[in-house]
Amino acid sequence: MNVSYDEGERQKLDVYGVNLPNDAPIVVFMHGGYWQGMNKFTSSYAIKPFVDAGIKVIVVDHDLCPDIPLSEVVKQFRKASEFIINEAFMKKAKSISFVGHLSGAHLITLMLEQKFIDKIGSEKFKLIKNVVLISGIYDLNELKDVKCANRDNLLSLDSSNVDSVSPAKQTFDHLNNFSIKFFLFVGSDESPTLQQQSNNMKDILGSSRLNAEFREVENCDHFNIVEKLSESDYEITKIIVSNI
Repeated sequence: MNVSYDEGERQKLDVYGVNLPNDAPIVVFMHGGYWQGMNKFTSSYAIKPFVDAGIKVIVVDHDLCPDIPLSEVVKQFRKASEFIINEAFMKKAKSISFVGHLSGAHLITLMLEQKFIDKIGSEKFKLIKNVVLISGIYDLNELKDVKCANRDNLLSLDSSNVDSVSPAKQTFDHLNNFSIKFFLFVGSDESPTLQQQSNNMKDILGSSRLNAEFREVENCDHFNIVEKLSESDYEITKIIVSNI
């Protein structure tokens, strides 16, 4: 617990399933909270079904806005991902699957840039097998003026930087060199805005000829769609486990 991936107070991660073999597959979970709330402790509810299936789970934390700008949160998650992938490569882990909710889905998607691949190397990046995006937010132009999510501009967004931290404004053609499978989930009772954001992101990934699957999960809202990951018979849990 509390493994440091950098020097910040919250730049830590927790590893579950440490008694599993070194080469066990890994699920990395990045919580939501609009980059300004939640933590790895309150996000550890989804551990048991995966560890029971022989999968290690790593839950990541980061410093919060407005203590740091969103652009720095993006850098912190990339640093955490680099740390995890390097460790997994050293231990010969079978694969890594990234799972993120809301802002966590945003951070995971932005991490997949060419510069990140260049930094860690293609052989290590090939460890990434699945990317699971749950009720994600991908175009922050729709968020920067919303008071409930960006009160007093605590995310430090403006017209000069909002596109650079919006996955929907990036290109993903470079990922054609890899075999990553994308799963995008949104609840049937989710807000229309987030439903549309997931649909649009699926189309963006598809336009880069990537393997991207979109599913609307019946009778799920913004919260229980991710909380139900604690259940082994839950639709998304079963999809993640069966694809590892």
